[in-house]
Amino acid sequence: MKSNRIGTFLPLLFLVFLFLLGQILPNFYLRIIIEMAILGLFAQSLNLIMGYGGMISFGHAAFYGFGAYAVAILLRDTGMSLVPAILTGTVLTGVFGFIVGAICLRAAKLYFAILTMAISQLLFVLVYQWYAFTGGDNGIHGLTVSPWMTDPQHYYYFVLAVVGLCFFAIRVILNSPFGYTLRALRDNQERTVFLGAYVWWQKLIAFVFAAMFAGIAGGLYVGYDHMAYPLLVNWSKSAEPILMVILGGINTFWGALVGAVLFVIMEMVIGKITTYWLFFLGATILILVMFFPKGIWGYVEEKLAPFLARER
Repeated sequence: MKSNRIGTFLPLLFLVFLFLLGQILPNFYLRIIIEMAILGLFAQSLNLIMGYGGMISFGHAAFYGFGAYAVAILLRDTGMSLVPAILTGTVLTGVFGFIVGAICLRAAKLYFAILTMAISQLLFVLVYQWYAFTGGDNGIHGLTVSPWMTDPQHYYYFVLAVVGLCFFAIRVILNSPFGYTLRALRDNQERTVFLGAYVWWQKLIAFVFAAMFAGIAGGLYVGYDHMAYPLLVNWSKSAEPILMVILGGINTFWGALVGAVLFVIMEMVIGKITTYWLFFLGATILILVMFFPKGIWGYVEEKLAPFLARER
């Protein structure tokens, strides 16, 4: 069907477009796109459990920050290069996510969200005060990566490749029987249980996947900024992917990425005009919730649906 072909080729065309941008844009703009891509992966990792699993987490920055600190400590203490450090950090973040998920999934809905925030804050206090290991409130600075990675253009392509592979992996997960079971649990948990799904394990697996993708985003950030600091784990950082997902569209695959792009643009443009740019972000969220509840990308998809139906 033509609509399926459009859905397949548009992301590929977008990647080609981004590849060409890397050849012509100055380093400043490449760094902005790198930040958008990293935050887009961070938001998409939350969307995996929030948009498709119905699990609202107020402490998702715990995994982003854990991945960042894991990579930073490995770079500082072991002499690893960035790629093996990110792979190791991803595994460690997955183990951490399994432990956190096993604890938090014993609670339901609001209590689950509060537990995730509480664990995130416990981790924040740990990294903030453990000077000997995490650098405390100073964080870990001055990290070195390979000369190839320090070139903004090279790191731009590296981030595009990693984020693109992660989005592809998330797409495969969501289109698998596991992904459809996750949606079913979100929409009607009682009926899904009646059909034989083991709710706790299904949600725990999704939680671990989300933690690992957030950990990858955190590791990429360390390669981008060459540092890790406690605010990466703070509750305020957990609010960012929630806002991005709401901006783009909570039940859409590309909504998290669109929301991340808009979030960075608003921070840059409005932040130059006033220090109260978060006020305008809040006003934007309010307007979206009232008039565009499906988010910006959700609204676009809704308008394109009749056209795609005619193309079948």
